[in-house]
Amino acid sequence: MRKPQIGSVLKKSKNNIAFIILLFTISLLYNYPQILKHRPYSIHQWRQADCLSLTLNYYKEGRNFFEPAIHWVGNGKDGKTISEFPIIYYTVAKLWKLFGYHEYIFRLVNILIVFSGLFCLYRLIFDILSDLFWSITITLFLFTSPILVYYTNNFTADAPAFGLALIGCYFIWNGYKKQNKFWYYSSFLFFLLAGLIKISSLLSFIAILCIHIFKVLYYKKEKWWFYKWYNILPYFIVLGIIAAWYKYAVYYNEKNLGGIFLTGIFPIWDLDATAIKNNWLSLRKDLMPAYFNKVALTVNFIFFVILHFFYKNTNRLLFFMMDLVFLGMVAYCILFYQAFTVHDYYLTNLLIFLPLPVVTMLEMLKRNNVKLFQLKFLKFIAISALLILIYETSVINRLKYSATDDMVKNNIAVGKMDMDYWSWYHWDYKNHLKAYETIIPYLRKIGLKRTDRVLCLPDASINISLYLMDQKGFTAYGYSNLSLDQRMKLYKKNGVQYLITDTLYFNENQYLKPYIHSKIGSYDNINVFKLN
Repeated sequence: MRKPQIGSVLKKSKNNIAFIILLFTISLLYNYPQILKHRPYSIHQWRQADCLSLTLNYYKEGRNFFEPAIHWVGNGKDGKTISEFPIIYYTVAKLWKLFGYHEYIFRLVNILIVFSGLFCLYRLIFDILSDLFWSITITLFLFTSPILVYYTNNFTADAPAFGLALIGCYFIWNGYKKQNKFWYYSSFLFFLLAGLIKISSLLSFIAILCIHIFKVLYYKKEKWWFYKWYNILPYFIVLGIIAAWYKYAVYYNEKNLGGIFLTGIFPIWDLDATAIKNNWLSLRKDLMPAYFNKVALTVNFIFFVILHFFYKNTNRLLFFMMDLVFLGMVAYCILFYQAFTVHDYYLTNLLIFLPLPVVTMLEMLKRNNVKLFQLKFLKFIAISALLILIYETSVINRLKYSATDDMVKNNIAVGKMDMDYWSWYHWDYKNHLKAYETIIPYLRKIGLKRTDRVLCLPDASINISLYLMDQKGFTAYGYSNLSLDQRMKLYKKNGVQYLITDTLYFNENQYLKPYIHSKIGSYDNINVFKLN
């Protein structure tokens, strides 16, 4: 008995190692090692800087976990504001205390969480299909989503929340399949963390809750502990804690700096017909290609439709999971429709749907048509499609950081319009914002402390320039309802002593001169002025 068990463990270990090697190999194609060295950059640098600002203030100021703050201070609010549950920001700040202030540590934490989630997804699919090829291929298909690839090696919270939800799914599956209470109850910790970080990550959790309630109600005679009503309680404990957190977040922001981060919904019914149409065009044209390849997404949806015609042949658990997650996606899109302009990261947690039609279809084929399930030609098509998507996503991800990358220069995946846009973006950033990344030693040399409040123009974001400089103060963000004179009085009232601005912007906007006392320094294209 011992030899087969040892052999089984060794085979399982080899399979797991093979998956991990493939995952890291593909990460090399996505240029992950080079991206680790980047400061916050590219798409949604704004939101990246917000996340890093919260983390840096934890690190530099030793702030209480429940009292986070950003660099943009606001009118009399000292920057106190809150977004998602700051467990990652707080943890990274503590890691910085141990290993020094390195932004790549933040990126590595997010990568570790998402990769752990993908590993759990691979194991979950293998448990369902008992097929190594399909379990690895389906998981790697998911890892060709441009938004997942981009935000995994990043600073925003959506991708790690997605990873935590995948871990939760694997744990609760093991609890159910193995009748193991440890796996079952442990899953709720991961779902709790996922939901606290991003409520959208709970699509799978809510679907599982609905299925579990159904089983408890209609399988009352089962003696197994899983079917007892009290095993529903952990779901509601999780939801209760998450509700309490969001209530606290709303309270904290109302008391301090509100309006910076969304802590409610962004529903479709608050838009007029024109805005609804414009958001739909943006979602279809810009956001969906970032979500997943259009052709692959169409094939996935065809599987979804076909499965409804073969409902009686499907695995009911998988089928209802698929349908419930789909309904959850629709509900989420309605509740957050206003965000579907440029906020592609809002779609990250909707990726949970993508493996479900494929797994449900393959599981049905395995039981009803095993020859088709094992067909080599079908696997050849799948691996060919996977390789094409990996190449396409590699080009897309590399282009976001460099238009001169060797894989990008002569690619056949991205059109001229996108190439031209990103070439301009990288050129513009280099000429206007790049200097902020290295200006801190110079600012300290000329006497500015991080607590000296500054006004940075023309930065329209909340924290990009302020975070990169590690300076408290204001940017061009906010107070657009006030006149220039009123804004300058507000800044002075809040302790602003310096103006930091781009040379070109200053030369083209002479209206700033009456507010300037003297020029105290310049760094590359950036000027530092003392205000009156």
